[in-house]
Amino acid sequence: MFFYLSFLRPPPRTVSANAKDVLITPQIANDLRTETFEGHVDIWCCWIHESPTGAVRQPSRKLTAWKGSSSSYKAIPVDLPAGRKAGQSWRLALWVPGRSSSSLPDDVIDLCPTLGSAKFGISILPVTSSPILFGQGGKKEGPKQERIWRSYALPISPPTLSSVDVTSEQTDRSLITIVEQTSFDLDKKIWDSGLGLSAWLTELCRTDSALAQSKPIVQELKDLLLSPSGFTAVELGTGIGVVSLMLATVLEPFPGSENRHILATDLESAIPLIEENFASNKPHYTASLSAATLDWEQDLEKCEALQDIGAIDLIMPLLVSFPPFPLSMEEASAPNDSLLDVADSAAEPPMIDTDALDVSAQPLKRKFDALDIEDDAKIASGSGEGRKEGDDAPRTPPSKLPEFKPSPDFWFEDGNIVLLALCLVAPVHGQSHRIFRQVHDTFFKVHRSRLCCDGSIFATMFTLPQGESSKVDGQSASMPIRFADKPRRFTALLWALYALPAELRSINHSAENCMKLIDIATAAQKYAFKTTEEWALSCLVDLVKTSNHLGERKINPWRIFALATLCNSEELRQAMIDKIRERASQGKLHYSWVVTIGESLGIPELLGAGYYEIVIQNPQHWNEDGKLNEAMVQKLYVGFCKLVTFKDTLFSTPMPIANHQCPLDPNQCRARWNLLWKEGQQEGTERIPSVHVLGHLKSFADYLRRSRAYPGPCHPAWVASVEAKIKELENPLRLYEFFRG
Repeated sequence: MFFYLSFLRPPPRTVSANAKDVLITPQIANDLRTETFEGHVDIWCCWIHESPTGAVRQPSRKLTAWKGSSSSYKAIPVDLPAGRKAGQSWRLALWVPGRSSSSLPDDVIDLCPTLGSAKFGISILPVTSSPILFGQGGKKEGPKQERIWRSYALPISPPTLSSVDVTSEQTDRSLITIVEQTSFDLDKKIWDSGLGLSAWLTELCRTDSALAQSKPIVQELKDLLLSPSGFTAVELGTGIGVVSLMLATVLEPFPGSENRHILATDLESAIPLIEENFASNKPHYTASLSAATLDWEQDLEKCEALQDIGAIDLIMPLLVSFPPFPLSMEEASAPNDSLLDVADSAAEPPMIDTDALDVSAQPLKRKFDALDIEDDAKIASGSGEGRKEGDDAPRTPPSKLPEFKPSPDFWFEDGNIVLLALCLVAPVHGQSHRIFRQVHDTFFKVHRSRLCCDGSIFATMFTLPQGESSKVDGQSASMPIRFADKPRRFTALLWALYALPAELRSINHSAENCMKLIDIATAAQKYAFKTTEEWALSCLVDLVKTSNHLGERKINPWRIFALATLCNSEELRQAMIDKIRERASQGKLHYSWVVTIGESLGIPELLGAGYYEIVIQNPQHWNEDGKLNEAMVQKLYVGFCKLVTFKDTLFSTPMPIANHQCPLDPNQCRARWNLLWKEGQQEGTERIPSVHVLGHLKSFADYLRRSRAYPGPCHPAWVASVEAKIKELENPLRLYEFFRG
C-alpha cells in the first residue's frame, strides 16, 4: 500500500496577484483516502512557474509538520511566490523529504529508483497543484481546484546492453505528468495497483533487469513486450491511463513502436481524462494509445471497443482491490498457463520504509478504519476524548460475523441489499496483546435503487460483474456487504435517502439536528451522494447562521470546521467564522476559546481578532483562565511589541490623504490637516492603551467628524482616509500579521 500527498482543501484556480497567501489543507492517505497516514513527517513546498525557457522553481521551505489524524483538517496559509505578476500561472508542489534519488526534483516520483523495484514506494508520493492564475485586483480567490498533477520519472534503458554497467542514476529518463481528479470517484485517479504494475513493467523492460529469470512466463512476457513485431494489449480499469501510458513510454527506445497497440478501458466518465493524459504526454511515445468504454458484464466479442482491435496478446486487469473479479483469462480464450500474478501472494504489498522517512514508531496505517471526523475533531480540540494512545494500531476485521442486530429503522423485508456496518473500538490497554472489541455492528436491508441514486459509488460497485449468484455478497444476512463506518452515520445517510419532504424541510430548524446533518454530509461525501451532500451542507449553513447554541455540545465548531474542510465548503467555513466572531463580540464566547480554535485548526480569520482582543487588555488578565499555552502567550507578547511600534510610527507624522487634491489652497489645507492630526491625538485618548491602535484611530475619527474648526471641501476626504485605515486594520488577516513570529 502506498501513501499519497494530496489536497483536502485545494488551492484556488485564480487569485489576485496582490494577495499575500492562499489557504490549503494537505492530506496524506491511501489511494481511496480512507486511511490516514499516522506517522510524523515534515511537509515541504515550493512554487513552480512554467516559463518559455523552462520551469522556474523558487526556494523550497518547510510548510508544516504532519502529525497524523490531528493534522487532517488544519488549514495552512502558503505565502504566494515572490516576484509574481498578473497573468502568470504558478503551481504549488508538496512533498515529504526522504527521497532515494537526489538527481530528480523533489516533486517528481521516481518510478524505479534502483535496479529491482522492491524499494519502490519508500517515500510518500508528492503532489503538485494545477496552475494557479494570478489576476489583477478583483476578488482575492476564485473557485477551488478540482485537479492535481503528479510527475513520474521513467528510466529508459538503451535497446542493447553496454559493456559498462548502467545504473538508475545514469540511465536516461522520460518525465511524464499525469492529471487526476480530486473527487472521491472510483475512476479518474491513481490506484495502488496501477502504480505497482507500472513499476514492475518498467523494471521488466530494462535490458539489465533480472526479473525475467524468475519464471518462464515472465521471460515470455518480456519477449512479447520487446518484440519488434509489436503486440496488442488491453488494460482493464485503467483509471487515468497510467499503466498504458508508462508502458508505451518505457518501450519507446525499442524497435517496433509503430506496431504496438494499447487500448485503455474504464467507465465512460473517465475517458476524457484518459485521452487528455495521453495527448499531453504524446512527445514521449509513438505507439498507438487509445481509450474506450468497456462494459465488463458483456461478452468480450460483443464489446464495441474491441471490434476493431483484432487479436489480443495481453490483458492487464488492475482491479486487485476486488478479489472476486470474474473476468478470467478463460473468458478471453487464453490458456491457464498464460495467467501471470505479478504480486507475490506470500508477501505483504510494498509499504512505506519507515527508516528512510525517519517517522515515529507509530504504525503506518489503520486497517478497517474509516475516516472519522468526530474523533479527529476531539483530538484537535484537546478535549481528551476520541482516540487514545495506541488507538492508531492496525485494525483487522473479525473472522466471524457478529451477532445479528438489524437496524430498527432500515431493515425492510422487501429490501434487496444487505449491508453490515462495522465499528471497532480502541484496544484494551495494559495488556501485552492488543485486543479490539467490535461494537455498534448493525445490519441494514435496503433497496438497491436507493443506494444507486445521486451518482453514488454504490452505483459503480453494483455494475461490477458478480460471479455466481449464490456467492454474491449482499444477498443475505449470512453474506452481507461489509464496510467500515459508524452505524449511526450510515443510518443518518439512509434517513436522508428515505425521508419525506416535510421531514427534510424541518431538519434545519433545531440545533438538536446538527450532529445528524454532520453525519449525513460526511457519509454522503464518503459514498459520493453529491446532491445529498450539498443539501446537508446548505442546511448546516442555515443552522449555524440562526443558532445561538454555538460552543455547546449541540453545535461543535471543531466538527463543523472539519466537515467544511472535508467537503471543501467555503460557505460553511465562513458561516462558522462569522458566527464565532459575532458571539465573541457579544461577550457570549471567551476570546481565549476563539484563539484555541483558531490555532488548533489553522484559521487566521479567528486568530487575528482573537489575539487582538486579548492583547488590548491588561497583561495580567491575558491568561487568567489558563487556557492559553506558552506558544500563544508568546504570540501575545510579539503582537504587543509590534502594535505599540506600529502605533507610534503611524501617529508620528500626519497620515497621507490618498487620491485627493485641494481645489483651493493646497498649502493651507496641508497646514490645517497637520494641526488637526496633532490636536486629535490629545482628545480623549488618555485611557486608551497604547497597544490599542484601532481604539486610537476610532477616537481620532470621532474627533474629526465633530470638528468644524476647519470646514471646507477637504474635510470629507480627511474623514474618508482615516475610516479607510480603520477598515484595513479591522481585517482579521491584517491583524494576525502582528502576531505571527
